[in-house]
Amino acid sequence: MTSAIAGEAFRSLVALVAPGIALALALLAGPAGIAAQGVGNGPFRVPEQHPVYGLFLTPRPERAQLLPTGSLEFAVRTTYSNVFEFARAEAVEATFDYERWTNTAELVWAPRAGFEVGIRTALVTGWGGFLDGLVQWYHQRLDLPNGDREDVENGDFEVSLVTRGDSLVSLGSGTHAADPVVWIALPILEGDRALAARVSMKVPVGSDDWSSNRVDLAVQLDGRRVFTRWAAYGGVAVGTVNPGARLEGYTASSAVSLHAGLERSLGETWGALVQLQGSSPFLRDLGHRELDRAPVNLGVGLTGRTRSGWLWQAAFTEDIRADSPAVDFTIDLHLSRRLGGPGGQGGSG
Repeated sequence: MTSAIAGEAFRSLVALVAPGIALALALLAGPAGIAAQGVGNGPFRVPEQHPVYGLFLTPRPERAQLLPTGSLEFAVRTTYSNVFEFARAEAVEATFDYERWTNTAELVWAPRAGFEVGIRTALVTGWGGFLDGLVQWYHQRLDLPNGDREDVENGDFEVSLVTRGDSLVSLGSGTHAADPVVWIALPILEGDRALAARVSMKVPVGSDDWSSNRVDLAVQLDGRRVFTRWAAYGGVAVGTVNPGARLEGYTASSAVSLHAGLERSLGETWGALVQLQGSSPFLRDLGHRELDRAPVNLGVGLTGRTRSGWLWQAAFTEDIRADSPAVDFTIDLHLSRRLGGPGGQGGSG
């Protein structure tokens, strides 16, 4: 039995990692051409916003071109998500009905060549919100399924997961400190064909209720290929899922995340980007496909640089797989500034 489980886990891992390896090889093969200035500002760095996934380290797409030596970058982002899941089965009841607002600050430093370190911290606000009515109107106009939203009041807040009479997750509204994430990144290739390796760690010092209260680690590769007016992105990450006591037995021990994106220059300083990202399931054995399936999100938006040196991103991500843990939609706005290093001030690629 143990060998069969291990074999199935290995086959699943290969199935998830193989597309990422194939994409990386495709990005790095062939001539690159001369890059236009309006591309190369991606990918969208938006992690999965599901409340249970957010208890752990959720690897996000990252840039492949690291900072120049001696550079310091400061970034802020605001991320707003509408979340609704209403899952009922014989052994499980889950209600995730709220809106999630995450405000993140990041600091990245390249103290010497071939080495980059960073840290990000965030405040997460969970509340009933104001978008439920708009989302239902949107679903009705496009003849989309409403996902049981009509069974609960608009503006409610509830984040709870109960299985076999035991409460696994019960979160309260309000603003909470998320666990900070620290990382080290190393360049493998640089320039129009860029590839970087990154090791990140979630440090469990945030608010107890909104954390697994355990350390998580992730290792990832992120690639970028710049053409004349296009840029392509891809990456794969493998991270631990360390649940602690309350979710023990209901999570995978690790998860694989993938992303792929394509950016088109629209001018000298900006471009449009479409991005697909997802992961293997963090949760398992809950007996409901809406909880146990893999989340997949499609993101669209714009990226660019101001002439004064700020890098910006504006992204809208939507779950594209019915009955999965991915949240309904997320709006993400990002702004960053690089100081020091060769060339003085300016945004990073």
